[in-house]
Amino acid sequence: MRLLLKLLFYAAAICALCWLVPHIAASFHRATAEGSTPDASRAYALFAVYLLMSAALALFVAWDVARSLGGFASQLFWSGGRIASITPAWWKADRLCRDRQYLEAIRVLREFHEAHPRQWSAAVRIAEIYERDLANPLSAALEYETLLRQRLPKRAQAEILLRLAADYLLLHRTDESAARLNQVLADFPGSAAATKAARRLARLEQRNDADDGQCQVS
Repeated sequence: MRLLLKLLFYAAAICALCWLVPHIAASFHRATAEGSTPDASRAYALFAVYLLMSAALALFVAWDVARSLGGFASQLFWSGGRIASITPAWWKADRLCRDRQYLEAIRVLREFHEAHPRQWSAAVRIAEIYERDLANPLSAALEYETLLRQRLPKRAQAEILLRLAADYLLLHRTDESAARLNQVLADFPGSAAATKAARRLARLEQRNDADDGQCQVS
């Protein structure tokens, strides 16, 4: 539905631009014709509208292209250079998620991952379904813990550790969350993930200090 509306919007914008072109040309022709009063205000107004619409359309197209390329790059990263999402199993799981059949989507992805163990992005997708759709951080954490036992690219390991720490925090297991964040700092120093881990550790320590202060006041 969203894609259809987007296509209709682009079609309407292109039709409007095509409609403006002959009207702008006719307005300039009337303004410069012999024997006519030189009034080009209408032509300039139409031309300004044309430029604004063209710029807006270009921005929308650039935003869509950038988002599509970003999604493609994310898939490359999470699959280690192999696009798991072009497989029928992945499409089926996405369709099931759209229909809110989350457990069936997990089953499809798990069967796919068992048949193709190197496609570990399927395991990440399972954990995401537990996190975002089923609001079950415990199951997501178990998926991430199992995934960390595999050989993964370093960037993927760091990202999964950050996600795992977030899940443990939702489960009020702050010590385990802090341990995972410290692991990121130790194993991936100087990385973007380490910067995120340091910020989250600082917030976690502030929260612990605030809780200790409340306990002392009580």
